Amino acid sequence: MAKQKPNISTSTSRSKLKPRPDPYWGLQLKKGCHLGYRARANKQGTWVLRSPGIKRYTYTVIGDADDYDFDQAQDEARERLKSFGHGGTGDPPTLKEACASYVQFIRDNDKKVNPEATAKDAEGRFRRLIDDDPIGYQRLDHIRYSDIEKWWHKLEGSKSSRNRNLAAVKAAVHRAIKVGDVTADAALPWRQVDKYEKADKQRDVYLTREQRRELIDACEGNLRDFVEAAALTGCRPGDLAAVTKGEFNERLKTVTFRAKTDDEQIPLSDAALVVFSRLAKGKLPGAFLFVRDNGIEYKYREWTKPFKAAAEKALPKALAKKTVMYALRHSFITDAIESGIPVFEVAKATRTSPEMIHQHYAHLLHESLREKLNAVPML
Repeated sequence: MAKQKPNISTSTSRSKLKPRPDPYWGLQLKKGCHLGYRARANKQGTWVLRSPGIKRYTYTVIGDADDYDFDQAQDEARERLKSFGHGGTGDPPTLKEACASYVQFIRDNDKKVNPEATAKDAEGRFRRLIDDDPIGYQRLDHIRYSDIEKWWHKLEGSKSSRNRNLAAVKAAVHRAIKVGDVTADAALPWRQVDKYEKADKQRDVYLTREQRRELIDACEGNLRDFVEAAALTGCRPGDLAAVTKGEFNERLKTVTFRAKTDDEQIPLSDAALVVFSRLAKGKLPGAFLFVRDNGIEYKYREWTKPFKAAAEKALPKALAKKTVMYALRHSFITDAIESGIPVFEVAKATRTSPEMIHQHYAHLLHESLREKLNAVPML
């Protein structure tokens, strides 16, 4: 005799079910898709949707029985199936769409002190990392580990920075899963990508002034201006690539960078002013100052290969292998600290925090303080 399925359609019948971790499966919504009820001790149970995944069933929590009766749970489950691509009109979002939704969620719901700054930071990361990359146009349920691996290895910057970028994208994927835009299987390939361990260690690729000049001389075409400006300002390559003529004020000798949170106006040295003034001449306010040889602005990472070629031409082989654009930022900060510029001013000039300076450049600060103490007779 076939075992009778439990009745989960009424609150009375559900109250008689024995509490257990596994749901009681009842209604079949369509082939392979079932609505279930997880009975819990001393509280209302939870509605659960089971649907086919890539290799096994995926389980999605619909909500508590306090919030949904049986009919409402059915309707919600069917809507979820539509978004999962199981027979409905709604398809799972692309990674780019999921990232945009996550940014909006931060703006609307984040409980942090400054949700707009947090949202702007995430939006900037996604614009640089996802929006113009092939992976951004793939549906979440179609992305495989090999796709993520290709994208992951193209990222530029320090290991710490890459870890933060990966965490931001993973958060967008998990948010899409939580709201039911895609099944939990979408997270599986992302879990296989491991972040760098001990990534927040001291920066170690420093270029001397002579090496920086040789590197600039080895750059071809418009890349020379881009690299020279990076060496003279210590700014992030992505921030520099986004500068327009309207953000450069020749009279005040400043440039406004689109920083990770709030835009910041930064003073320029005389040497940097020469470069910016020359590039701004004859351009409209909305025109980018730094462009490729074809006159088109730099997209994220488009400077990587030509910069690496210049480094290989100008620097010793072992050093060239480790040198990326961020080495110019590290060299700028190192020289600024060693010259005695206060930490707060170095942080402002490079659009970072004093805490970051202390974390990564403590050894230089200690040496600078020691030299100052030696110059003061105490006895």
